[in-house]
Amino acid sequence: ECKHDVASLLGPKTLRSIILTFVFAGRDTTAECLTYSFYAIARHPGVQKRIVQELESTKINTGPACTTFTFDEVKKLKYLEAVVYEAVRLYPALPFNVKNAVKDDYLPDGTFVPAGVDVVYSPWFMGRNGALWGDDPLEFRPQRWLEMSKRPSAYEFPAFQAGPRVCLGMNMAVLEAKLFLVTTLSRFHVAIAPGEQQERGYVLKSGLFMDGGLPLQLTPRLQPAASA
Repeated sequence: ECKHDVASLLGPKTLRSIILTFVFAGRDTTAECLTYSFYAIARHPGVQKRIVQELESTKINTGPACTTFTFDEVKKLKYLEAVVYEAVRLYPALPFNVKNAVKDDYLPDGTFVPAGVDVVYSPWFMGRNGALWGDDPLEFRPQRWLEMSKRPSAYEFPAFQAGPRVCLGMNMAVLEAKLFLVTTLSRFHVAIAPGEQQERGYVLKSGLFMDGGLPLQLTPRLQPAASA
């Protein structure tokens, strides 16, 4: 029987690092993902209409007595998931990242990287690269994720990191975002608040934040699709 608690095994410094990881990696990034998802949805009425249609279709297919979405049903909302991924593609929580070479290495193209060198890469620019995303990389088009024969490699779409350092909470974060969107969009129509600028700016802090926040106008739907 183990007589040691977790705190004594890990130590205060390690525990502090773990807590900070949860706070910054789990809270802020999900908040940013939701901010830009709502931003894109509010500015694209056709996208919002299709999301609501998907919600209504799911409710009908699961029977008239169903008033809420189950865990499995939320997972099946593929267009809504595409909306989340498209928002993350254009507005990654970490627009650039830095890795340090712990030993001499080579990039795939043969470029030598000596030990101790910092390598900077940008999910922001990679997400807007026409060589990876076609002729319309700047367009918010969730349908592109449904048209793919397979998802891009994590090394091409590194919004959630890749390799041994891939985000452990990636699937949970996407599901959490979908749950929040389902809960809101099944009840309300979302639009940019009257008098507010449609085009919002960005502020780079610990991540990519929206300048001045995102003032929204929520109008109750007459016949809510369902709730999460």
